[in-house]
Amino acid sequence: MSVHSQTYVSSVEAAYIADVTDRDVHRAIDEQIVPDGFIQLSNGRRLSRLAAAFIAFYYKTETMFTASMRKRVLNTIADQVTNSGNLIVTEHELRTLLNRAETKSVLHFSTEEAESAVSVDFSKYISVVFKRSEEVERALLAISSSEDVMGGLPVFRGTRVPVDSILASIENGVELSRIKDSYPFLSDELIKYAKIYSRVRPRRGRPRRLDEVNPGWKVKTEKIVRAASK
Repeated sequence: MSVHSQTYVSSVEAAYIADVTDRDVHRAIDEQIVPDGFIQLSNGRRLSRLAAAFIAFYYKTETMFTASMRKRVLNTIADQVTNSGNLIVTEHELRTLLNRAETKSVLHFSTEEAESAVSVDFSKYISVVFKRSEEVERALLAISSSEDVMGGLPVFRGTRVPVDSILASIENGVELSRIKDSYPFLSDELIKYAKIYSRVRPRRGRPRRLDEVNPGWKVKTEKIVRAASK
């Protein structure tokens, strides 16, 4: 799988790469915050990565610009992309387009809503979205799912160790050092990718913890009791 090989991603993945909530993404679709042409609704809600950048910009500049100004920025960029006639798949392609067109990565607007021209730096939202997209791609490379292995449960690639069990055990207090002792291949980076995978490929139902799979393990918890102030 190459980086950014998928032109459109699920709404859950779009939420992750935009660094917003799933609810924010659905609101952006329902309220037509994202310009037409950057969303597919025929087979579930799927969005282009540029749509995720639009959403990130819209919500993260809420205290800086009015809703109409934010929509104007997004429509301006959308027009440039649409007029190019190309699907934007990589960060380089998008930056090249914006730098080639009249619209730059830093956009300048004169508006009745402001006493003077307003400059909007859209490039940092592009960078965040594509950086987080790369994290998702790496997570998808680190984790695999096949009916031939553990009945299709997501596992760390090349192993039979379920991702959900590792994450559930960490969440429930099993010491990370003990988990790593039992599975030496686990690294902090792999655990990070497991968390990303779990976010963008959510599964239903409660996963089994490793102490359920390994009855000899014990969950270690600590409780700090402080005396009530007088």
